[in-house]
Amino acid sequence: VVRVKRGGARAEDERRVFIPPILLSPTPPPPEPTAANTLPEVSPQFAITVVGVEETGIPGEILLTLDLPAQEDIIRTALFIDDRLVEQVKGPKTEFVFKPVDLGLSPGAHILRVEAENAQGITALDKRQLTIPGAPATPPPPAAVEPASHAPPTPEATGFTILGITLTPLAMVGIGLVSLVLLLGVIFGIVFLTRRSVSDEEVPKKIKTDDVVAPPTDDGKTRDGPGPVNPPLSPSVPPARLVVVRGVEVTPGQTFHFPPGKASVIIGRAAKNVTPDINIPDKPVSRRQAEIRFVDGQFLIQDLGSTFGTFVNDQRVGRHWQPLPNHAEVQLGKRTFVRFEYDADFPYVSPDKTTDVEDDPYQTRDESWN
Repeated sequence: VVRVKRGGARAEDERRVFIPPILLSPTPPPPEPTAANTLPEVSPQFAITVVGVEETGIPGEILLTLDLPAQEDIIRTALFIDDRLVEQVKGPKTEFVFKPVDLGLSPGAHILRVEAENAQGITALDKRQLTIPGAPATPPPPAAVEPASHAPPTPEATGFTILGITLTPLAMVGIGLVSLVLLLGVIFGIVFLTRRSVSDEEVPKKIKTDDVVAPPTDDGKTRDGPGPVNPPLSPSVPPARLVVVRGVEVTPGQTFHFPPGKASVIIGRAAKNVTPDINIPDKPVSRRQAEIRFVDGQFLIQDLGSTFGTFVNDQRVGRHWQPLPNHAEVQLGKRTFVRFEYDADFPYVSPDKTTDVEDDPYQTRDESWN
């Protein structure tokens, strides 16, 4: 039936429709259980856990620790690295030890998989990632090959080849300049060491006498030509000594006596080839530090080119003679201080020939050393 209403008017119409009946078949009953369609009974699942992956303390050796459930009857345990079987044992195993180098593992990330199977045939597994340090060396890219040039070589590209190295003219000039500088340095060093060794030698100022006699050498022969002259031994030389005030290897109060009757005394530190008259064993003292002479009734002192100098009553002594008063404090080097003493009451007998230190006809040293 269809009805239509518009405004106040209403109309309707109807038609008849025949629907035949539908026959429904009855639902069949469920089949009886048989051995073919019955599923086997499944045991409950179990889990395993990788507790840790760490080094054992031996370089390159890895320890994997596994936690297995105690109630399970484990019949097989296996370790896989990158899906490759590494080790498999019958029964449970909770620790696997291996060396990546022995297994040929390259640096980078690798997957560790552990499987455990129980008596019911159920398999449990766990995975961990292992990173081996050290990236593999990447080969350098091949060098670009430049096309061969047929242009004639320039003057800068020509040169000499020595031991597979091509030296251009500019490089040869530089090597020559460096060699010249090294040679000049060697010459300067030799000259400096020679002058230093000469400065350490005894070059005392000569003493004028009416008849100058060169002193004998160690073998008893007389040296030819002008040279250092020591006054002859005289019984009129007063006994003298050096009393230590303070020092390094010496002790305060230690006394060094002058050789009896010797008018010229060398003070220094003894060595293999140097034997001074008075040996002061302090290291700051030079091998040949100073010389003390008795001339015309007085003692004189001069420095022999020592390293750290000689001082008398805080006044530096140069390489020239100067008076040395009784009880004067003498500094030898940096840290050695002694007191010079002599017997002032000792009778002095003037020699037949007088001496004059200031007028020296054989003076050969440069006074600029003072």
